Amino acid sequence: MPATTFDWWDGALSAFPYVEQPKDKLRPILILSSAAYNASHDVVVAPMITSATGERRTSDLDIKDLQSAGLDRRSRVRWKIFTLPADVIERQLGCLSHLDRACAIQRLSAIFPMRDTDQEVRT
Repeated sequence: MPATTFDWWDGALSAFPYVEQPKDKLRPILILSSAAYNASHDVVVAPMITSATGERRTSDLDIKDLQSAGLDRRSRVRWKIFTLPADVIERQLGCLSHLDRACAIQRLSAIFPMRDTDQEVRT
């Protein structure tokens, strides 16, 4: 499926290569990059979505609206952010709800503070 069909906040199913396994495994991801970026680079920027049964990290985001996200079990966004070639994405699952998006933005802002909090200009 071409990356131009994906936009930020879309959940998708993607093939992941594993070193210890002979074949790829399909895993959910959350698209963070815009449709324009995806189309011009043939990649997406995404963190992984994992089941909510294992160890929880303080930065993990529990997805509240599973139906909107297209997920069938309790899941969380784990902020291991990577780029993937568009051609390994199998299909769209859903899209984060507005509430889950707001929570994701808060987590991303804590991880990547995008404003300069210092008074002086950095060069």
